[in-house]
Amino acid sequence: MKRLNFRLILFIFALIFGIVFSIPSLTQSENGKKITLGLDLQGGLHMLLGIKTDVAIESRIKSMAATIKYLFDDEDIIFDNLRIVDGNKITFELLDGDDVSKAKALLKKELEGVTIAQDGLKFTVMMTPKESARTKQNAISQAVDTIRTRLDAFGLAEPTVAKQGEDKILVEVPGIKTQADEQRIRELIARAAHLQLMAVDEERNSRVETMSPQEARSYGDVILE
Repeated sequence: MKRLNFRLILFIFALIFGIVFSIPSLTQSENGKKITLGLDLQGGLHMLLGIKTDVAIESRIKSMAATIKYLFDDEDIIFDNLRIVDGNKITFELLDGDDVSKAKALLKKELEGVTIAQDGLKFTVMMTPKESARTKQNAISQAVDTIRTRLDAFGLAEPTVAKQGEDKILVEVPGIKTQADEQRIRELIARAAHLQLMAVDEERNSRVETMSPQEARSYGDVILE
């Protein structure tokens, strides 16, 4: 009986010894680093974000329209009714037939990824399907980079930010313990970030300090007192 109890005690000690020394191998990788548990094991935030790629197209079209106005003003090309239609194309009308060749050459030289349709003195400028697709993909890539940068700045451990499908972004942030932290991260991700590149009117820019309110309004600007 004593021999049996001794074996039982020895077995229990061996079992405890094995469990204690196996714990590090369960929580570390082959390189000795601690394994980051996934959302299913440690909980966290899971979001699937939709990206408004049409907004990227509209923003690009607005930039093109501003460029056209700047180029025509700079080259003394007289035009009228420059406008954006349906958020994806630009229309305008030349007032002097002698400017047609110069205007077309200027547009082809300065605008990339567009088609130019002409009907007399009326023009329509649209992005090509290839350029539209590239603009949308760039918008998604920039959104991924922006979200990842924000999460890194927040000090979060190994968040997952990846494109999913055509216009969605998967965001997974493990280890979120409180509702307050989850809300902060959601607000951090959702905060708008927008960058536009526009042509600069150097002549107008040099007169900003002395421009009258009436002149500013003629450009669509407002001088703050």
